[in-house]
Amino acid sequence: MEKLIVIGGKRLKGKVRVNGAKNAILPILAASLLSQSISVIYEVPKLLDVKVMKEVLIYLGAKIECEGSMLKIDSSQVQSLEIAEDLMRRMRASNLVMGALLGRFGKVKVAYPGGCDPL
Repeated sequence: MEKLIVIGGKRLKGKVRVNGAKNAILPILAASLLSQSISVIYEVPKLLDVKVMKEVLIYLGAKIECEGSMLKIDSSQVQSLEIAEDLMRRMRASNLVMGALLGRFGKVKVAYPGGCDPL
C-alpha cells in the first residue's frame, strides 16, 4: 500500500478556486423558489441540467439574469404550482423543484416527475 507522508511544520495558506458542481447547484437553484426576493448564486457550472432547471424556474415565473458564471434569480413573481410535463421529463432532479414549491405554497401539481421514462 502506498502512503503520502508530509513533513514540514509550516502552515499551508493560500486560495483554491473550487468550480461549481451539478449535484450542489441543482438543489440551490430549486431552493431559490423558497425566497420571494432575489437570490445571487456564483460559480454556476454550464451544464444541460442547469439549463433545464433555469427553464423550469422561468416557466414558473422567476426572472433570471446571467452574467458569466453568476445567476441572479428573482422569485418574487412565482405563482405557478404546475410544472410542464416536458420540462419535468427532461430533468432527473425535478423532485427538487416539487419540494421547493411544496415548501412555498403547500401544494404542487405535476404530471410525472422525471428524468427517466417508466418501464
